[in-house]
Amino acid sequence: MIRVNLLKNRGGTQVGTVASQVSEFTTIQSTSDGLANDNKATATKIIMLLIWVVGLFAYQKYNISNLTDQLQDVQFQARSLQAQIRKNQVAANRAKQMEKDVKELQRRIKIIKDLSKVRLQDIKAISYIQNNIPDKVWLKSIAFKGDKLDLIGSSLTDDQLNQFLNKLESQKSYFKNVLLLKAVDEQGASGTITSFEISSELGTFD
Repeated sequence: MIRVNLLKNRGGTQVGTVASQVSEFTTIQSTSDGLANDNKATATKIIMLLIWVVGLFAYQKYNISNLTDQLQDVQFQARSLQAQIRKNQVAANRAKQMEKDVKELQRRIKIIKDLSKVRLQDIKAISYIQNNIPDKVWLKSIAFKGDKLDLIGSSLTDDQLNQFLNKLESQKSYFKNVLLLKAVDEQGASGTITSFEISSELGTFD
């Protein structure tokens, strides 16, 4: 409250006091209004800044959450792919092992077939010799060396030996390149005999 003193000394020293006080009041009032306006503007700016910071924080939090979800999805897919790769690798290794086993079985089957074929050739050769050897020709040994045949024996006469050679040479599918390697007369208990060695290549036995 402003108190106005209208009754002062007659000397006139307080003349115009009311006007001066009113002017001062107006100045103070104007200053107070200016400060209030400045405070409001500052408060408004602070509030807007806080709103922007809160909004930025919320946006960043949303982005982080979204990126975290994406990272988890990628990590899950990566683990799934790695598991699939391991599974496929196991299957691939198993397939390779099975392929090796198949090749090994094929190799063994081929060996057995080749041996069977060789044994069949041997059996057919022996059977033919047994059925066609002359009565006065004897064999001491029959040796098979791959596709080669060696015969060692004795003959009572040269005619019987030649007959045996002709029998072998006539069967081209069984015997090829029949050669008389040795024919030596020797004295035996029953008289002179011819010891011989014959070699031949085995045929295809078709």
